[in-house]
Amino acid sequence: MTTVDPASIDQILLRQRIELRYRLDAAGRLVGENLPEDPDDQNAPSLYACLGADRLVYAFRHDVSPERVEHATAVLEALSDALFESPEQLADAAEALAATWGDGAARTSGPIYRVPRGLPQDPDVVLLDAARRHTLADSFPHTRRHLLALVPCAARLVDGKAVSICRTIRRSRFALEAGVDTLEAHRGRGTGAAVVAAWAEQAWREGRVPCYSTEWTNGASMALAHRLHMIPVGAEFTIGSSRGGTNASPGLGWPGRRR
Repeated sequence: MTTVDPASIDQILLRQRIELRYRLDAAGRLVGENLPEDPDDQNAPSLYACLGADRLVYAFRHDVSPERVEHATAVLEALSDALFESPEQLADAAEALAATWGDGAARTSGPIYRVPRGLPQDPDVVLLDAARRHTLADSFPHTRRHLLALVPCAARLVDGKAVSICRTIRRSRFALEAGVDTLEAHRGRGTGAAVVAAWAEQAWREGRVPCYSTEWTNGASMALAHRLHMIPVGAEFTIGSSRGGTNASPGLGWPGRRR
């Protein structure tokens, strides 16, 4: 990757965040999740919005009614004008928009991070390829089945078997996003942080920016981001269930403005 200053990288990340997370139709509407192992996925929320210190980007699912799009766009544009000085208005806007979709509208929300370069590397973590696919068989069958679509994938091995993995759950021309899983018996030992660090280093080597996102209610995931000194670049939320269903997560937060 050509050398770019961190602030410019973060601006590009936010501009391209929708492309990283979702597949879009010709009109820029959400069609499905951008999943490397399932290019025909049809799950998307009714509304996705991503916010940074001075930027707001959003998109609607392709089948959301014009009336609903018009109303939500007005709310979001009003938010955009006030966002830089009053990011706390994000929570109020989310509540108002959720009401538009009715009491049963699912909501998810959380921070977006950039994983820094040069994190300490654990010698017991390896990058997986076809020759090491067998290490995933017992504990991570989905990743084993789709490994070649999910690389880079880093794993901590114990007795020749993966106990923690970080694989690529989304990819775009510019960025990769991490997905982390650790067996319960191996949690709380820094194992998840170690595999994320190895995955991120490989992402940088391949010329992609490594991203990490989570929900505000996921304490363990937030702690992992803090442990690796990840750089908060924005926050995102979804409203309205995906066609395949979503997990509701109450509340909305803000990672803090960079000064």
